Amino acid sequence: MKRPLAVLVVLIGLASVVGTQPAQAASLSAGIGTVDPEGVRRTPWFTVNLRWKLGKRFLIEPEAGYWKKTTRLTPSASSIVQDRNVGLNFVYPIRQKSFDFFVAAGVGLHLLEPSTDVHGTVTAGERELKQALHVFGGAEYKLGGLTLFGAVRFDTVADANQSKLYGGVRLGK
Repeated sequence: MKRPLAVLVVLIGLASVVGTQPAQAASLSAGIGTVDPEGVRRTPWFTVNLRWKLGKRFLIEPEAGYWKKTTRLTPSASSIVQDRNVGLNFVYPIRQKSFDFFVAAGVGLHLLEPSTDVHGTVTAGERELKQALHVFGGAEYKLGGLTLFGAVRFDTVADANQSKLYGGVRLGK
C-alpha cells in the first residue's frame, strides 16, 4: 500500500507545480478504444484528459480512464472485472506539416475491482489499488479547433499489464 500512496503524492506534487505555471492554451480530449488486460479478454476502454504546455517542448496530460469486462461463466453466473484509472503523463510532440506525432510516458493508479454475479446477487472481490507506468505514442490531425488523434499504449499495472489501442477528439490547442 505504501507504493500507491507514494505515486499519489508524486502526482499531487506535479499537479501543484503545474498549477503554479502561467495559464497556457489547454485542450480537453475524450477517447474510446480497446484494452487487452492480462487475464481478461479485450474490452472497450474510455478515457478523458487535459493537455497543456509545460515549457517549450513538453506537454503535461492528467487523465482518467475506465473499462469493465463481464464474462459469462454459466447461464446464471458471471465474472466481472473493472478498472478505474488516473494518471499523469508527459508528452513530447513531434510537429510535421500535415500530421503531428507524439510519444509519451507517465505514472498512474489503477483501482481494479473483481466481482461475481450469481443469479443477480453480486459478490465483490478484493479491491486492489495498483501503480502503473504508461508508455504510448500516436498521431494527430488538426481540423480547425478540433484535433483527431489515435494512439497505441502499454500500461505496466503491477501484475496485470494492459495494451490499449484508441482514438478520439481533442478540443483546443
